[in-house]
Amino acid sequence: MPVWLFSSGPFGAVQEHPTAPTPPVAERLVAQLGAREHVMFGGRVPTDPGNFVERAMLRNTPPERRDARDWPAIEQWARGVAAQVAARELAPAR
Repeated sequence: MPVWLFSSGPFGAVQEHPTAPTPPVAERLVAQLGAREHVMFGGRVPTDPGNFVERAMLRNTPPERRDARDWPAIEQWARGVAAQVAARELAPAR
C-alpha cells in the first residue's frame, strides 16, 4: 500500500528554514514503510501549553508568528497525493 508522510515543523515557516533537516523519526519511518514522500510543513506554537518548553515557546513568540501553517500548500500536497492514489487505482493491473 502506498504511504506518504508529513510532519509539522520546524517552528516557523518552512521557507524560513530551508536547511532544516528531516526529523530522524521521519527518516526511519520513510525507510521502514517505503514511503513515497515525506514533506515538512510549518508548525504552530501550542495555544494551551502542556509543559515548560511549550509555555516558554508561547511566552517568547510574538503572536503574529505563532502559527506558520500554510493551509493552501497543505491542501495542494494532499490533492497531489489523492491524484496519485486515484491514478494507481485506475491503472490496469499488472
